[in-house]
Amino acid sequence: MTLRAAVIPVTPFQQNCAILWDEADRRGLVVDPGGEAGRVLQAVDQLGIAVERILLTHGHLDHAGGAAELQASLRARTGDSALVPVEGPDRRDAFLLEGIEAQARAYG
Repeated sequence: MTLRAAVIPVTPFQQNCAILWDEADRRGLVVDPGGEAGRVLQAVDQLGIAVERILLTHGHLDHAGGAAELQASLRARTGDSALVPVEGPDRRDAFLLEGIEAQARAYG
């Protein structure tokens, strides 16, 4: 297995979203998609990656904000009824995830 990575700055905060994949089978995961699912999907397409998982390191808007949209977009593309799993953040970040819409309103 040869692990590859691409880093894409997303959101007005320019936070780094990472795409990690196995070079041999082009299966991978997206780390912290932020709020720009379309931009992440474009990069995934350009790289030819089959996303099998979304990983969130913590619950701030600029990291977790686009996870649900990315998950739904990946589901719509495949026609599969199953969602790509989202892992993380730690349960101690639940209060951040519960307030993610308020975070979005605060930052416009």
